[in-house]
Amino acid sequence: FRERTLLTRFGEITIKRRLYKNNNGEYRFLLDDYMNWRPNQSTTPKMLD
Repeated sequence: FRERTLLTRFGEITIKRRLYKNNNGEYRFLLDDYMNWRPNQSTTPKMLD
């Protein structure tokens, strides 16, 4: 697991995500893909509005 901290309207949240390896040998965080979070993103999309 790896932790990630994001700034939201309600304050900071820290989440643990599992790192997966696909058949091509690439590593992915499925939660990041599902939520459309970029690798260096530190705020949720609503904070950017």
